[in-house]
Amino acid sequence: ERFDVRAADALAAICGARDKAEAGRAAVVVHADAQALADNAALQRLACDGSVRFAAHDAHGAVVGVGRSTRVPPAWLVQQVRNRDGGCRFPACGRTRWTQCHHIRFWGQGGPTNIDNLALLCSYHHKTVHEGGWRIEGNPNGELRFIRPNGAVFKNAPALDPELRKRVFGDPEAA
Repeated sequence: ERFDVRAADALAAICGARDKAEAGRAAVVVHADAQALADNAALQRLACDGSVRFAAHDAHGAVVGVGRSTRVPPAWLVQQVRNRDGGCRFPACGRTRWTQCHHIRFWGQGGPTNIDNLALLCSYHHKTVHEGGWRIEGNPNGELRFIRPNGAVFKNAPALDPELRKRVFGDPEAA
């Protein structure tokens, strides 16, 4: 048997052993164009009995997301957003615990579940945006603008240094 087939089988066995929600079935995220999937027997076999999750890529191969197929970002996409954002994007917050992915353009209004439409917010600021009337505009891969209900604009800036924040405000994760 070819090495790549054995390696795929080993990966499926490892995933299946760790994925309790799928009762032992492999959970495989395939990053390939549709033709590669159609032409590869090993991938077809894994897709046949595994839990298949698709990831869209842009023209440069960067992960985009899952589009409109689901409102809730899969764990791998949440990790991409966490890696990019580092913490809550609300100006001067930066909390790293109790964070959630927020759709900048609401999913119910046609916003995709893609990395270009998601920003990390702590639970407090997520509630502030949704229930406090705030809006977020801009590019989550760059600068975001947080707009109060009265129209005042705050730009997303790097979070305070964690040591300085701790000295000034106490435990940065306490709130």
